[in-house]
Amino acid sequence: GRSAGYDECASFTERAAYALEAANREEDDGTVGTGEYPVLSQIADADEVSTAHALRQHADAIEDRFFTSGGVGVSGDGDADGETVEKCGIKFSKIRAAWFFALAARVDVPLDADTSAAMRAAARGLAAARAGTTSARDPILPDLQVCLAIAGGYFGQDGA
Repeated sequence: GRSAGYDECASFTERAAYALEAANREEDDGTVGTGEYPVLSQIADADEVSTAHALRQHADAIEDRFFTSGGVGVSGDGDADGETVEKCGIKFSKIRAAWFFALAARVDVPLDADTSAAMRAAARGLAAARAGTTSARDPILPDLQVCLAIAGGYFGQDGA
């Protein structure tokens, strides 16, 4: 279920911000089910400015969580459904991965300078999270790898 703070009539920007908060809660304390996955119609109907803004927020949050702070998200247990999986202290929310993927798929290219910088920051964070795994079979690797490929390769930021 969704928390009491969720609003069915929220704007795209509010929903993207809410998803970011939910991903942080999942990674911090294992609170699962408080966020929503992106909906195709919402993503498709979003304007370029809102999409780029939301992508920058999500990308910066990835850097802050996994690179700048040195890998937060050690407490709490992962969900049995795999919503948030913890391995070696690294937790990467499926909601975070889904929103990052959806926003990156929708944003217009070429990226503006601020969004490009945010994608480089996300690539650093994702690379740091990937480096924190110890097994090639770590369950968070597929989501990390896809997001890193998007941030690094697709947008030409693979020099991270």
